[in-house]
Amino acid sequence: FDRGELVHIQTPKGSLRKRADGRWARDARGQRTKLEGGEGGDLADCIIGTGLSGEKLPVISSLLDKQQYEALTREAERPLLILGGAGCGKTTVALHRLAYLAHQQPDVYAPENLFVIVPEEGLVRLTRSLLEELGMEGVGVSTIDAWFVEQAGKRLPELPTRLAVTTPAVVIRIKRHSAFCALLPMIAQQAGRACARRIDRALRTRDQFSSHYEGSDAEFPLQRLEAALELMLSGRTDAECETIRETAAEEISRFSSPLADRERLLGDRDLLERVVRDAKGEIPTSAVKRVLEHTRLQDSPTAEQQFADVPEHNKRAVDGLSLDKDTPNEDAGSIDVEDFALLLELDRQKRGRPISAHRSLRPYTHLVLDEAQELSEVELLILGQAVATHGSVTVAGDAAQQIGAGTSFESWDKVMGALGRGRAAPVTLETS
Repeated sequence: FDRGELVHIQTPKGSLRKRADGRWARDARGQRTKLEGGEGGDLADCIIGTGLSGEKLPVISSLLDKQQYEALTREAERPLLILGGAGCGKTTVALHRLAYLAHQQPDVYAPENLFVIVPEEGLVRLTRSLLEELGMEGVGVSTIDAWFVEQAGKRLPELPTRLAVTTPAVVIRIKRHSAFCALLPMIAQQAGRACARRIDRALRTRDQFSSHYEGSDAEFPLQRLEAALELMLSGRTDAECETIRETAAEEISRFSSPLADRERLLGDRDLLERVVRDAKGEIPTSAVKRVLEHTRLQDSPTAEQQFADVPEHNKRAVDGLSLDKDTPNEDAGSIDVEDFALLLELDRQKRGRPISAHRSLRPYTHLVLDEAQELSEVELLILGQAVATHGSVTVAGDAAQQIGAGTSFESWDKVMGALGRGRAAPVTLETS
């Protein structure tokens, strides 16, 4: 019923809806999941639409209490931080807010411009089911790992694609720690200066290129390198310019290589030891050795590569699996999913281009992060870059429910700051 008028009938044989012209029609989408509740509730008259469909929300909206309803109808531009324990309705409110935004401003918050990030695959299926109930099937949903795999594959295609399966927990922890993230700007600047010095050595110009590099007022290293190159070309002959361009292009390509970046981040003992020191006791010193060993294993060739010259029938395992499966070398030729966020952020620190500037990613006008306490600072930085300048976010979580390996949650202010959305007054839901 809607304000006392019968508008929707569900039976085991189908679903009927009353149209705007007063005529009844069978639901073209067939039998819908029955969502009961709200008996005796005082918000049954709070109805919001779902985008261009013009349909009412499922009756689950009657289950929302006053606090929940006010949260989901908050101004679109304001970030929403929803806190509360398991079962309090965080996800329900967050997804209903998407429907509300799509109804209020369908041109800006069309389903294809919205995205939801959840921690694991089971929640992907649940979220898609809930969005379907809201008539929001076009909204993208992904786990955090799958999202980073996809973005890195498009932005950094040179990297390995096979994910490691036996990464030690302490290795995951050091890669996700905020102390590692904090060093990325310094690492980018060091890489730029090293590139400038290599160009000077190759051209035998002493420190001329480096001087131009240091004299540039550009913020990011790649921009400084390009500015230094323009100054080096000034007043040169065509032949000299060609030589300078070829040399600079070769070194800048090396500077831009994600493979070289990965080697720098994970193969430098001094750098890893600094991360451990900066973590102030939150990471054991043994982590450095474990990272170096794990990285060497990942960089080693697989058994199939080692025995490439052996006939296929002579190197086929009896169980049909790869030769390295369930052996100490199982992670040979692989990469950790945690590497992608570090490398994407380092790429931004070097180039000055956020991930949203890449043509393969359409910036989101609204992003929902569920169980956000599981996300690392560097992951949040990247996700924040994926939101359009005029976009907004809904963040849901509970600091008491951290279960992910390597999670180092500090505060919700830190989460919102990493997303680049500023502070948000939290809405704390009670379990009803």
